[in-house]
Amino acid sequence: MVTPSEQRLWVIKVVAAGGVFLALPVLLPVLLLISPLLPLAALFWLAYSKIRAACNGIQPLDSALSSEQRQPQQQIVSDSTSGKEKRAANSSGQASSEPDKASARAHKTAESVSKITDANGKDAGAAPQQPDKIASAPQQQPTVQATGSAALLARIRQQRSASSKGSSAAAAPAVNGAAPKQAQEVVVAYASQTGTAQEIARNIQAESSKHGIQSKVLSFNELGMESLMNPKKQVVVMVVSSTGEGDPPDNSARFYGHSKRRSLSQDALKHINFTCLGLGDSNYTRYMGVPRAFKGRFGELGAKMFYPHLEADEVDGLEEFVDKWIAGLWAPLKATALGISQSEASADAASAEAAIHGNAALSQAAGSASSPPDLAVANGQTPPSANVLTQKAQEAIPKGQTLPTGPGSAPLQGVPALPECRVKLVVEEDACKASQVRQAESQHPFKAEAEYRDSEGMYSPEQPFWAVVSEARALTSTDSDRQVLHVEFDIEGSGMQYQPGDSVGVLPHNSPHLVQGLLQHLGQSGGPVFSIASSNGDDTKLLQHLGWPCTLEHALMCGCDLTSIPRKSLLRLLGEHCSSQADKQRLLHLSSIGGRQDYNTDIKAAQPSLLDLFHQFPSCQPPLAALLDCLPPLAPRMYSVSCSPLGRPHAVQVAFSVVNHATPAGVRHGVATNWLQQLCKPVIDGRVTAAEARIRLPLYLRQGGSFGPPSKADSGLPDLAAPMVMIGPGTGVAPFRGFLQQRQHQIADHKGEAAPARLYFGCRQAHEDFLYEEDLKGFESDGVLTKLRVAFSRAQSSKVYVQDLLRQDAQDVYELLQHPSVHVYVCGDGASMAKDVHAVLISILESMGSLSTSDATAFLAAMTKQQRYVRDIWS
Repeated sequence: MVTPSEQRLWVIKVVAAGGVFLALPVLLPVLLLISPLLPLAALFWLAYSKIRAACNGIQPLDSALSSEQRQPQQQIVSDSTSGKEKRAANSSGQASSEPDKASARAHKTAESVSKITDANGKDAGAAPQQPDKIASAPQQQPTVQATGSAALLARIRQQRSASSKGSSAAAAPAVNGAAPKQAQEVVVAYASQTGTAQEIARNIQAESSKHGIQSKVLSFNELGMESLMNPKKQVVVMVVSSTGEGDPPDNSARFYGHSKRRSLSQDALKHINFTCLGLGDSNYTRYMGVPRAFKGRFGELGAKMFYPHLEADEVDGLEEFVDKWIAGLWAPLKATALGISQSEASADAASAEAAIHGNAALSQAAGSASSPPDLAVANGQTPPSANVLTQKAQEAIPKGQTLPTGPGSAPLQGVPALPECRVKLVVEEDACKASQVRQAESQHPFKAEAEYRDSEGMYSPEQPFWAVVSEARALTSTDSDRQVLHVEFDIEGSGMQYQPGDSVGVLPHNSPHLVQGLLQHLGQSGGPVFSIASSNGDDTKLLQHLGWPCTLEHALMCGCDLTSIPRKSLLRLLGEHCSSQADKQRLLHLSSIGGRQDYNTDIKAAQPSLLDLFHQFPSCQPPLAALLDCLPPLAPRMYSVSCSPLGRPHAVQVAFSVVNHATPAGVRHGVATNWLQQLCKPVIDGRVTAAEARIRLPLYLRQGGSFGPPSKADSGLPDLAAPMVMIGPGTGVAPFRGFLQQRQHQIADHKGEAAPARLYFGCRQAHEDFLYEEDLKGFESDGVLTKLRVAFSRAQSSKVYVQDLLRQDAQDVYELLQHPSVHVYVCGDGASMAKDVHAVLISILESMGSLSTSDATAFLAAMTKQQRYVRDIWS
């Protein structure tokens, strides 16, 4: 029996057959007409297929290098990912999951750049990242021309397994094969005020990866005492300096305070292995005070020293001694961190040193000096394939030889490792929160800052007191080419209590012109708000000196040192991100061991700012995160208190020279002094009163320690029976004004006779820069000052300085030096004046006391140890 569905099927077949039969008379002529065109259509289809295959094959290379091949210096992320960002992320994920496309990327990269690895183990020939855009748009990539999809796909299939093996080999340690698992975490911690200790610490961390040691670099405040007390085993390499009168640097003060707590147990750090590199200047009274305190406290808390410490004296030169200490560090560090034998670690260290200073360093330099392919194409240039070394050519270079980085270029010797970027920038996408941050920055100080009070009057760079300027005037004549300003700060209600010899720390701002120039070069607007996150995903709070969340303009204005002499680590970073081979070559050379002489002349002597470097090397476009991480913090400027609390209990006064000095590259302007001058200029010129101007500045106090008027050891009361010799040319006289004000009040209160007090002051001419002339002459006429001696260097044909007056008064000075409680104070320039004064004091002891040079030196050393020969000097 036929079902209904079968009946319908037969009806459809009959109708279809009838339709075809009826259509044949119409279709046959049409088919006969177009049949000659069919071969041509087939050719078009074949061509289209080949073009489509070629485009599909090259597309992954057009997008970018993978994150492993491209150096991950910067990452800007959002709190909430937009749809566009999510689609981009998904697209990236799909691409990486397709093996053929991934192999194509790997092989094309192998053809485009050298197999040479840089100091971080990454592809030195890979293009540096374009400068980050906080308000970012998708970056365009250069178009790479294909030579034929069939050939490309064939090469991809042939190289697939080889590329996979090559990737594994690249990830493996370069020294003695695969390294054992690291048994202890390694931290390079620094306490640095001027940036020297930070620079050395960052170099140690960067070099450690070459030795197969994973490490991180942190300031002591970033590290935190709590993290060290975690029971996990750690190795700490400390690089420590002092500041002021033996005080801990600002980026270690909090850690230093925590480590001194008596509540800490004697085995709190028993799981820590450490060593210490101390940096100091023996011209200072408390030489190596902080390095010795750190080293001693670690030992008291049970930590064990795995490598002998070093105290490097800047007077003898740091570089040679530090380099030798670091060279000897690697074997014991590797043995301790990896838990291997000392002999094995020594062999590994020797192999690593040979690689670093032999082929590897040379190859790295050559690879990094090549212009990046994507930037070269973008600039309409041909990628410099002539500068790309093959593996065989690399192996053929004898150890110890240098390698030129381009035709006619100078060879590079000892290029340092590239500093690791520790941070990423996180953009604030909440418009309301971002607006609040911008508003707070525009209203500095905002209400909470202005009203902040510490119950004990202890303020810091992180939490300063916002004081009102109550007086500002010039101490020099208007016709002088130098300007010295006297500024008074109202500290009433702050709780701060100061003594003569203390210093005021002022938090300065960079020049707006300088900041705008940097933003323009980097192609950034200063408005977007961002925060800082650790690039490795942990919760370490990094770069807190930027005051984030903040705008980029605020970070550059208030947080970063943009004008100090550029460190080699900064030059190395900048060199890594130049699209011009000439720029890259020069910056790498200046950062290298072989470029030491050029660094001294072009960088140390010329003192270029960061903007100057960008003008000199215009192709340099470093990633923002790496740049912010590499720039040192903008340090507070310390000014000696020039008054006594017995006369001005609710105010502190300072005196400072407005710094403008000539260098071979032009005039350099002091950051803080020029900033203060511009703020106070309406008051100085008399256009407004200080009360009308209402200028507020962030400041804090730092104690002077032993740099203060004599006091009795048993009671701490003032010792008027102790003679004083004060030597302070220029603004070095400022603290002695405070000493003498204090002495004046004490003499009036005690009604007793005071011991002799002599002041040696120096300036150019009496009518030009005799600072505090009326006050000083008044002290002498009142008997507070026994003798005022002034050296006018330009009042006669031959120059006269304070050391010349000391030599003239040799007999009187010698008699004072023989007094058992005499105090000698020196304040001012440490580069020449303090050394010359020290030499004259030794010569006086030799000539008047018949002492040998060694005995005279020992005499002053004993006075220093007894805190009776105290110097507050600066370079």
